[in-house]
Amino acid sequence: MSKFKSILTAAKDKSGELELKPAQQMETLIEQTPTEVETAPIPTQTPTREDSQPQPTEQIPTQPPQTSEPKQMGRPKGKGKRSNPDYEQVTAYIKSATYNNVKIELLKEGKKREFSELVQEMLDDWLQGRR
Repeated sequence: MSKFKSILTAAKDKSGELELKPAQQMETLIEQTPTEVETAPIPTQTPTREDSQPQPTEQIPTQPPQTSEPKQMGRPKGKGKRSNPDYEQVTAYIKSATYNNVKIELLKEGKKREFSELVQEMLDDWLQGRR
């Protein structure tokens, strides 16, 4: 029988639906349930032959070594265009061949300029010509 069986039984109303009980009643139910789990003693391993010696047990560290600073998961906050309010992500459909050739030329350029920087530069130039 589950130790939660009495809680579930007491929480059910006549229709079989669960009924929410006030916190005080739930505490009483929890106090009535068994809280300790019986565990069987762990048998120690004995040598099978008289001339064999028991192997020493390996010491397992109880806590991992402390580091000076916890490692942060994910991308650093505030260090990119995505989190910069001056930038907005947009979608544009261009031919695959054009995009591939532009990426190749950007790599040949060797300045590690991003595609978005090139598009920004070209759009700025276009706007300048319209004024």
